[in-house]
Parts: sequence; structure tokens; C-alpha cells
Amino acid sequence: MMTQAISRAALSLAFFGLTTGAVMAQPFAYVANGGSNNVSGYSVDSVTGALKPLTGSPFPTGTEPISVKATPSGKFVYVTNYYDNTISGFSLNGMNGNLTPILGSPFPTGSYPFTLTISPNGKFLYTADDNYGGTGIPGVSGFAIDGATGSLTPVSGSPFGAGTEPVSLAFTPLGNYLYVSDAGTGNVFAFAVNSDGSLTPVPGSPYAAGSYPFGLAVSPPGKFLYVPNTLSGDISAYRINGTTGALTPIKGSPFASPSQPSAVAVTPLG
Repeated sequence: MMTQAISRAALSLAFFGLTTGAVMAQPFAYVANGGSNNVSGYSVDSVTGALKPLTGSPFPTGTEPISVKATPSGKFVYVTNYYDNTISGFSLNGMNGNLTPILGSPFPTGSYPFTLTISPNGKFLYTADDNYGGTGIPGVSGFAIDGATGSLTPVSGSPFGAGTEPVSLAFTPLGNYLYVSDAGTGNVFAFAVNSDGSLTPVPGSPYAAGSYPFGLAVSPPGKFLYVPNTLSGDISAYRINGTTGALTPIKGSPFASPSQPSAVAVTPLG
């Protein structure tokens, strides 16, 4: 599998999290350092964008942290530890940006958790478990986030099947649909998100993409989904049905891209 080679190249760019909000004295940024098993934290100058290392940074994690996300409130930060099959959870100090391990962290998840995402309402967390080496079960692991403590509890039915090598996750803005790129089968899996955090496949899922679809991005209005296909060198684009979550290829898709596209982002206005 190619996940290992691509992941190390993407660590400092694709898996970068910036957290802002009412509880924050200023913006902070966190970077997962796969080579040193920790997370670096920075304060962000809101005018210049310059980064300043936080006192106490870097913060220890498990083995090869690879993806880092904060809850929308900025209260908690979570990191996937690829070789430990765990998630490190931290409480975020909104005044100085320091991270303190949550009681019970690290939390077990699926086989080789590559990326993680958090629902827009901050209630649920999901990891894409790519099952590197075929030693476990590939899929999407889901957890309920305790709003007071930050602890994680598996949701009913987890893990959820999503091909043979799921690597990336993306929510629609309302959090009612979750999309998963599966590099192993070349498909995008679509799920409806239930009130308890469990996932139900969208009728018609999975949807064909290109060769080795690696990243995902939903446009902020929730109308479109974009998927870079690393080995076919193009980007698959879909229109999202807001009522059903189903995907329809956009005319002209896939669109040509430079060699080995592996990540994608959409501007806030789409």
C-alpha cells in the first residue's frame, strides 16, 4: 500500500489544524509530528499570520501521530496515533494554548487510524482506519465526545465498513452526511449520520472515483465534493444532493491535475 509514503509527505500540510473561537485568547495552530511522536503548538499572529511556539510545546502523543483536529468550540484537541491504533485526546487551554491529556487518553480505535474528523456540532469523532498491512479491519470508527470531559465512547455499530483502505473523511456543513475516500477500491463511500452518531450508507454508495483517491473536501455551502486521485493524476468532482446525500459526477469530471495530487481544500466562500 502507498499510504505510508504519501502520509509522511503530507503531515505538515494536510493535517494542520487552526482553532479559533470565543474561548480563545488568540488563534492557535497544532501540527502532528510523525517522526518525533508529539504535537507542536503555536500561537498565531492574527495580523501577520506568523507562528510562535507555545511554552511547553511539543506535547507528547503516541507512535506516529498523523492527523490532528480540534472541536468546533476549541475545548478539545484529538490526534490519531497511526502505529498505536489509538487517539490521543487533550483539553485545550484557551488562554495559552497548552494541551493537557484527557483522563483515559489515549483511546483505542481501529487498525492504523490515518485521519480523523469531528462533526460540525462537536458531538462525534470519526477515524479512517486504513488497515495498513491487512492485519485488522478497515473501516470508519465512530465515537461520541463527552462535552464536559472530552472522553470518547464508541458509537453503536462502530466500526463501519468503507472499502479496503479508507484514508480521508469529510462532513457536509450541517453534519448530516459523511464522505470517505477509499484508496484501495477507488471509491467514495457516503453515509447518513444518525442522531446517535451511527452511520447508514447512502443509497447508491459507494461512488466511483479515480485511481487511489486520497483526500476529500466539501465546499462550504455543501453543494460539491472534490476528491484528488493520486495515481490517475486528476480530481473527481461531484454534486451533493442535499436531501439524500447522493453524489452525481459534475460535467467534465475528472479534472486533470499535476502529478500525484493527494490533498484538496476549498476557500470559505466556495
